[in-house]
Amino acid sequence: MFDAYLQPWRTRAEVLADGWFRTGDLARMDADGDFHLLGRSHSVINVAGLKCFPEEIEAVLCEMTEVRRARVSARANSRFGAVPVAEVVPSDPAHPPKISALAAHCRSALARYKVPVEFRLVESVALTASGKIQR
Repeated sequence: MFDAYLQPWRTRAEVLADGWFRTGDLARMDADGDFHLLGRSHSVINVAGLKCFPEEIEAVLCEMTEVRRARVSARANSRFGAVPVAEVVPSDPAHPPKISALAAHCRSALARYKVPVEFRLVESVALTASGKIQR
């Protein structure tokens, strides 16, 4: 379906592996045969050998009406290798969510190792030209 990869320029033969283009997307197939995207291989956070996806944590944070957008990234940690940290854009900057409420919501919906160790309230997070969170 394509002739070459634009940046860096490589021919189709150079970028395909056994006829497949490796996008870096990670997915799982459920019992019904449906695929569910989990995240991207380059954004996986390895917490003491356990993998978590920033997109999952962001989705949980964005369930809260007080949160307009969230970005989760890894912070190096000497004990665990890496830990998740969250940047949160409030829906109403005049009435931002309490950090304790963000943490409690995450604890109720996520495994313990996926709960961010720090929450920072920010005005915005950088987006790509297509409107996705810039990582």
